[in-house]
Amino acid sequence: MAIFLAILKWIGIGLLIILGLIILFLLLFLFLPFRYRVRAEGGSESGQYSGKADITWLLHLVHVIIFVEKGKGAGYSARVLGIQILPRKKRKKEGAAPDAGESPGEGESPPEVSPEPIESTGEAVAQNGLSQEAGQETASGDHIGGQSSTESQDTVAGSEIGGGPSSELVADEGQEGPKEKKGLAGKLSAVRDKIAGIFSKIKNGIQKLGCKIDSICDKIEQLSNKVEYYTDLMDDPHTRAAIELGKQQGLKLYRGIRPRKLRLRLRFGFKNPGITGQILAFTCLSDLLNSENVELEPDFEKRVMEGDLDMKGRVFVFTVLMVAIKLYFNKNVKWVLRHRKYRG
Repeated sequence: MAIFLAILKWIGIGLLIILGLIILFLLLFLFLPFRYRVRAEGGSESGQYSGKADITWLLHLVHVIIFVEKGKGAGYSARVLGIQILPRKKRKKEGAAPDAGESPGEGESPPEVSPEPIESTGEAVAQNGLSQEAGQETASGDHIGGQSSTESQDTVAGSEIGGGPSSELVADEGQEGPKEKKGLAGKLSAVRDKIAGIFSKIKNGIQKLGCKIDSICDKIEQLSNKVEYYTDLMDDPHTRAAIELGKQQGLKLYRGIRPRKLRLRLRFGFKNPGITGQILAFTCLSDLLNSENVELEPDFEKRVMEGDLDMKGRVFVFTVLMVAIKLYFNKNVKWVLRHRKYRG
């Protein structure tokens, strides 16, 4: 019994140690900041640019690097306790694969092909060709003979029928009147059909135009309903309260993740000098130019963008998590998310 109790005691101690380590890790994860450093440089005139971001945690025990450079592309790497875990290194397979140019039976000579079957087939083809030519000549002769016989029969039939060509002329003269009447009636019916087709096309075009006008009116009505719906949604007290909360939490998040050290040197210019002046005026109204480590050089004569950046900061997971929780569980935010889609 004492041994059983001792085993349970040590199992409980082990579980408490594991639980304590998990709680310690969670506390470190929440309250120990992730530190970052971003460095970038480049210019439009030189065409060269490069950037690198370092993220470290727990005294560099976890180190993540993200980099980008022209000509080499982008990449990343992650190390834990100095051991690279991402990207994984590819292991070389044991034993080299055979070359693509080598065939399995390179030393063996290909089997010889005897020419006799080829000659025999050639002779057979020649004989078949001769027989086909002979058959064609015979058929052509028969065709010529058949034509001559039919011609002779036609002449005999023409001689036997009384009247000959004169009777045919008389019949044609008697049929000229009805044919002219039929031709005139056909032309009138054709003109009538064309006029009817033109009117039907005009009718169909008017109907299609009316359908298009109706569809355009429906779309305009739907658009106006959407505008009215979203205008009412923005004026709603729930939406205003959600926007105010979002501003407060966004400012709090910015204060938690903003860089502690910043060094910026930027030379910029646009094709339109007015845009350059507007950006310069905006930066003057902000606190960027009040810092000694920020240098802005506007260029009003040409389009250019070059400079370098170096900034450091830290991010607390606890701060980000608290902001997300406050936004997610807020009633006004949930109300806005439920009504964000127009259901017509």
